[in-house]
Formats: sequence, C-alpha cells, structure tokens
Amino acid sequence: MREVFPGAPHRFCVMHLWRNFSKQWKDKELRGLVWQCARTTTKPKFEKGMEAIKRKNDNSFKYLDKWPKDSWTKAYFSENSKVDIITNNNCESFNAKILKYRSNPILTLFEEIPCYIMRKMSSTN
Repeated sequence: MREVFPGAPHRFCVMHLWRNFSKQWKDKELRGLVWQCARTTTKPKFEKGMEAIKRKNDNSFKYLDKWPKDSWTKAYFSENSKVDIITNNNCESFNAKILKYRSNPILTLFEEIPCYIMRKMSSTN
C-alpha cells in the first residue's frame, strides 16, 4: 500500500468493509457483531467480539482478521489522531454535493462552496 502522507495513520471506512462482508455473510447477528467490534473502544471487548464472530463463523473471522486492526476499530486507533470516525460518509456526501463546482478553478471553487452552504442553510429554515 502506497502512503500518500508518510507516517499518517490509514483507516478504512467500516461501512465499505461491512458491505463487502455482508455480500458473503447474510446473518444479521454476525453483521451486527462486525459493527460492535468496530465501535468498541477497548482491546479486551474487541477481542471478545472477535471471538463471538469466530464461534459463529470461522471464515468470517478469518476475513476480518486479515485487515489491520488499527485501520478499522476504535480499540486499536492511535492516540495521536484525535478523530475516531469509523466511516467516511461525511466526506462522500460533501464531495457528491460539490461535484459540479469541482471542475472550476480553485478560487472559484472556494467562492462557490460557501455560497452553496449559505443557500442550503437558508432553504432548510
């Protein structure tokens, strides 16, 4: 894996990991355990959740175990980064909304985005 910013922690969007997981394993309880493991903030609770997954389906455990823990679960996130978001939905939603402005020159882009946000805020009232 090529690092864009050397030394910066790389994280996976758990939503994407979960969707790929869900294509292979349809069991709702098993899919819920994946989210439980991703959200947990302590290593013992994470390991307990992974053991539950392993008891339920060993192949699903092997699938999850191949991903670096520090990239998808809060329990293993670095203490240096102050953000504990496990999905990138905010970024994807924002990028989808500004798609028509992204082809503009940079200054125009920086002028259009605040205008878009102000229009959006005034129309929701």
